[in-house]
Amino acid sequence: MEGSYIVAIAAHGCSLFCIFFDREKHILSSFPPGEVDKLIFADSDTWLVIILSISLFSLLIETFFILKLILPIQFNFFALISHTFACLILLKFVVDEHPFNHFWISFGIFNCPQLIFLVYIFVKKYFLKIKWKLC
Repeated sequence: MEGSYIVAIAAHGCSLFCIFFDREKHILSSFPPGEVDKLIFADSDTWLVIILSISLFSLLIETFFILKLILPIQFNFFALISHTFACLILLKFVVDEHPFNHFWISFGIFNCPQLIFLVYIFVKKYFLKIKWKLC
């Protein structure tokens, strides 16, 4: 199960990485035609780069935690389905040229829950265990 989970994370990461090369269409679709000046375009491009970078970094952290921890099968299944849906949603974003603000929503739905749970398990396993040994 962990192998398929890692493959789903890799597919999610590849989808995000490919969007880096097609940022202009997502930025232009965020505004009405003809109302984009260079400053607004540069600001929007920066925000899109930030969210894509945060998403890719969170996937790297999630991969590190997967390799470090033994996770319950229910979590692996949930994360596998979540990353598979994330790939499908990102494909829809690319095909339909969604506005760049939708990537924040995608990050919140598909990256944050797994990352929060993995950090919780990591802290519970390593830091709380050390604290109990010292007492």
